[in-house]
Amino acid sequence: AMNFFVVNCKMFLADLEELLMKWASLFAVKAYPGVLHRPAVGLIATRRDTSTPEQQQNVIAVYAKLKHVYEPYFQFVETPFFMDGRKSNSNDMNKLKQTITKMMGYALEGAPGRPAVCQLVEEALSYITGHEKKPIITKSKFVKLLCEAIRTQKSLSSKYSEEAIRSELKEDILKDALFYLTNMGKLVAFDTPQLADRIVIHPEWLYDVLVGRLFSAPPLPPPHVTYVNGHANYKDVCNILKTDHATGEEAVQILAELGYLIIRG
Repeated sequence: AMNFFVVNCKMFLADLEELLMKWASLFAVKAYPGVLHRPAVGLIATRRDTSTPEQQQNVIAVYAKLKHVYEPYFQFVETPFFMDGRKSNSNDMNKLKQTITKMMGYALEGAPGRPAVCQLVEEALSYITGHEKKPIITKSKFVKLLCEAIRTQKSLSSKYSEEAIRSELKEDILKDALFYLTNMGKLVAFDTPQLADRIVIHPEWLYDVLVGRLFSAPPLPPPHVTYVNGHANYKDVCNILKTDHATGEEAVQILAELGYLIIRG
């Protein structure tokens, strides 16, 4: 999806920076660094017609700082859009329309010109989750189940060729479909080297089990965890988070990529 912060171009510089940083910090709670394709974010500044060039430069400067701080969380539109509310056909308004159309088309179709694979994976996901009870699987297992779905489900085999899909997947087009489904909340895929081959096909396990354990009450109870200067021992946390489906190290890495904890040292 496309997300926008909207501000008054005439705001005082300090107020503008404080407001945008606060909004971004709140929004970042729901954004996951390391997950395929960060949420798209842009900035709309109103009152272009009554603001000064200096005020507009303030907006540009604060937006640049925002991008620098939150680049791991969001995919930023390159520059802010300055709007004159009296005009519906200004250059910036047209650019905004084009940007929204482009980004929404990419989110809904997976990527320009690649809607078939995204649609296929979404349609096949119910088969994949129904035949694989493990919450986290390898990418190769995911592709195997995807091809099984094409072979066995008439609703899929009538529209897609397994050979054609395998050919497309060799071009790494699967990444587009995983991006789409990750943003839809139907699975969780990662873009970091440590987890690039792992796909969480049952997101409820991720949040009910892993996140639930991490934020149990009291959090990470002292009988099970050693603390040094306020930091929990890495091996102790791994022992708490390990499950039948993921090692403790893997679970820690997943939660770190989603921003729930930070690995030091």
